[in-house]
Amino acid sequence: MFKGLILEYLLKNTFIKLLELLLIPLILLLIGLSIQIKISNRQENLVVTQMIDNYFLEVANQLNRSIEDSSSVVIARTRAILYQLQQLNRKNEIINILRFISEVHPEILKGDVFEQDPQSERYFVDFSNVRLSEVSLGIIQISDLRIWFSNFDDSSFYNFACERCGFTSSSFKNAEFYDVNFEGSDFSGANFTGSNIKDAHIEGADFEGAIWSDGRKCGKYSIGKCN
Repeated sequence: MFKGLILEYLLKNTFIKLLELLLIPLILLLIGLSIQIKISNRQENLVVTQMIDNYFLEVANQLNRSIEDSSSVVIARTRAILYQLQQLNRKNEIINILRFISEVHPEILKGDVFEQDPQSERYFVDFSNVRLSEVSLGIIQISDLRIWFSNFDDSSFYNFACERCGFTSSSFKNAEFYDVNFEGSDFSGANFTGSNIKDAHIEGADFEGAIWSDGRKCGKYSIGKCN
């Protein structure tokens, strides 16, 4: 019996030592990965900040020069930085770009006025397919923006105006709207499940085929409301 106790003790002691040998390197590895992720995130933040600062400076310089093709340069530069920010999933920075352009050069955002023009992409910045879920969009006033097939789920809109904008097939599930103006905008095929879209200013907005906040599908001629 005594030998059995000794053997049991040795087995337990060996097992504990094996666990220590396995867990200590694993813990050190996890700590190292955590530190590496923090450093990587910090480096990314620095790169993105520098990238945006350079963009703001370049756009300002282009507009101050009053060069004939300055709009083309600004459009190309804006498209490039939007693509980069999308790849990095930098939602707030995308909103800052939208706010900046809406203030300094809103004409290049007016995409929906070219809907029938086959060469339309030459004249404006298309914000379609952006992923802006779980963010706050506020203090922005624009018109005729094209932002089709985009995701605004669980986001909050406040002091936001986008008249005659194109939100075709975009998702606004559980979104909140406060002091928002969407007059004349196109929401055909959009999804407003769980949102308070009815509290926004939506006179003249097209909701044909959209899913309303209560789950109803809006029929034809749903202008300014869901029929």
